[in-house]
Amino acid sequence: MGYTVRKLLESEQFPKMKLLCGEKGLDLEVKGIRIIEIEDMERYLTGGEILITSLQVYLSCSDREVEQHFEDLVKSDISGFIVKKRKEYDPTGRRLSLLEKHCKKYEIPLVEIPGDLYYWGIIRHVMMQVFDKDTARLKYFKITHDNFNTFILKNNGSSNTASDIIKFYQFSIFFCYCYIYIHLTQYGKFHYILNTASFHLLHILKFRNNIGFIWLNFI
Repeated sequence: MGYTVRKLLESEQFPKMKLLCGEKGLDLEVKGIRIIEIEDMERYLTGGEILITSLQVYLSCSDREVEQHFEDLVKSDISGFIVKKRKEYDPTGRRLSLLEKHCKKYEIPLVEIPGDLYYWGIIRHVMMQVFDKDTARLKYFKITHDNFNTFILKNNGSSNTASDIIKFYQFSIFFCYCYIYIHLTQYGKFHYILNTASFHLLHILKFRNNIGFIWLNFI
């Protein structure tokens, strides 16, 4: 048997995780992990993914639209959901209740994490269980790269404090992995990764001139 949500919960790596429903689906094989970045995320799934969300992406959707997206997601051969509890994105708890209803119907594990537990540690851990080290690092780099770019575009350089960016992105993990990759990859990939890290740094410096030390401290 491959990696499963049951193994994730039993690993005790993240003791604050709480299973809300979907016990019968705990042994579904996990083939990857993705953040729900867009409303119609179901269009871009390949099957077997754990999906992570704070439900923020659905803020502009009606309840009917959200329910349809949840229905489409649970029918996409996914292995589970991890939902970060954020009251500002689901003040009444209705969206989580809708998701829980569909997870119960299709026996999909639904795991809740508190607002102070970051995505990136979970993503890194799952990837290291599912893929070999090189593939895991490539995929981790890709997902952090894509999510940082999404964050930049959404905020358009208007983040109020450097801590907002750090809290969202956990730069220490990202840049440590860039550093590891520089030493593990061939010459061409070296330039790609170094240039990408530099690109991110330039955007960071646009927010706050005094947080460039983050990059220097970790590589």
